[in-house]
Amino acid sequence: MTDATAPLIAVIPAYQEAATIAEVVCRLRAAMPGIAVLVVDDGSTDETAVLAAAAGAEVLGGGANQGKGAALRRGMRAALARGAGFVATLDGDGQHRPEDLPRLAAMAAPDVIVIGSRRGASGQPAARRRANRVADFWISWAARHPIADSQSGFRIYPAAALADLDRYEGRAWRFSFESEILIDAARRGITTIAA
Repeated sequence: MTDATAPLIAVIPAYQEAATIAEVVCRLRAAMPGIAVLVVDDGSTDETAVLAAAAGAEVLGGGANQGKGAALRRGMRAALARGAGFVATLDGDGQHRPEDLPRLAAMAAPDVIVIGSRRGASGQPAARRRANRVADFWISWAARHPIADSQSGFRIYPAAALADLDRYEGRAWRFSFESEILIDAARRGITTIAA
């Protein structure tokens, strides 16, 4: 369970999410009143930043699109600089249920990454489900413990898992960062569990 002295801060990487970002931020703030929400606008040319700010998020913007991994690292660094003991991440496209964050937060611990698993959810194409299971197999093998839904971006990281974000610069720009950090955390004794 998260410690009240180690705040949980939410980070939402967003690129061209004007259609969904305000609803995601509003639902997240309703689910976890008082949570700080950082939206990392990754070079959007639509109204993503304006709508996120209007919904109550702090927007980290500017610059060209660098991909999800770079946006996540930028948001994580900002959250840690604000004293976060835990960082929650979720996508800005509305695929995750912000209302589930309290359930993930109840499972959070300094030596655990919690993944909001989409297993059993309807609507995911069969080909994507199969690809995710293959990724789960290899990431679990590398991490040396089972990891369910390793491709879900809905997570809670303890600060200890984010201690060396610089090591990913130049090699984990897009989606690979989320897989690499699970493997690296496991090698440092941080287990990943699914909620």
